[in-house]
Amino acid sequence: MKIVKLALIFIAIVGVIVGIFFIDIDIDGITRPIGQITDIRLKELRAEIENGWKERTDWDKEFFVDYHKEIDVISRDFSVTTLRNFHTSQAVAIVHKKIFEHWSTAQCNKNNVDVYRNAVNIICNEDNDAKNNPTVNEIINVYNLYIKALGLATSNFVPKSGFNGSTWKSYDSYMREQKQAINSILGDTRYRSSLANITAIRNGLNGAEGRMASGKTKYYDNLVNEITTYYSGLERTNENLNKLFGINSTYCSEYRQSQKLQGFITNFANEVYANPTIN
Repeated sequence: MKIVKLALIFIAIVGVIVGIFFIDIDIDGITRPIGQITDIRLKELRAEIENGWKERTDWDKEFFVDYHKEIDVISRDFSVTTLRNFHTSQAVAIVHKKIFEHWSTAQCNKNNVDVYRNAVNIICNEDNDAKNNPTVNEIINVYNLYIKALGLATSNFVPKSGFNGSTWKSYDSYMREQKQAINSILGDTRYRSSLANITAIRNGLNGAEGRMASGKTKYYDNLVNEITTYYSGLERTNENLNKLFGINSTYCSEYRQSQKLQGFITNFANEVYANPTIN
């Protein structure tokens, strides 16, 4: 008897659970089983997303984020992977189209490009799987190349010397590095196919060698200022004077004689010789 009661209770529970999916609910004047409701909403969402992106000719942050949040709400109870991927892919496609359109124009503006690069960040923040999207990776890779090319195209090629009291970075070594970087960009298929039409970058890279020539002059003028400022605060000793002699020798071999540096060393030497007791 006890076993029969337990069996009846079990049957009743199963019946309630199964029955939930067949209860008729009235929605928009149409009576449907509750089990169909979510499937209907997913189809409606897909249609809204698809039509929404078709109606838009540009990236729309609010549209993307709002629908992504709605998908997240449904995802608490149901699988929405396909719908989320669809929404993300539509957003990525329009961002890709727009950013490459800007790169194809001769007067490409970085502010406009950054709008779509930021859009990629928003998409990836909302949908972590987007980071593995090949189209997203293409945008990021070409953007990184664009930033590198733009930096070289607009550089005055006057680096920090790294002067530490006795040595500094040779400008010729720096110049070789910059030329290698430029040649690498010019030989990159992504540059040739997507960025070579940008006037500022193309002209800037082609004119880099001329800017390096003037940059070298500015670099060594700045270095003289660094040397004289550094040694102005040091004691007038033979040891420091000998360091200055070595610095001047290296400076002249790398560039040319500097009247300002020569004059400073002469005055420094006179002060050393005038005070032999401190040496």
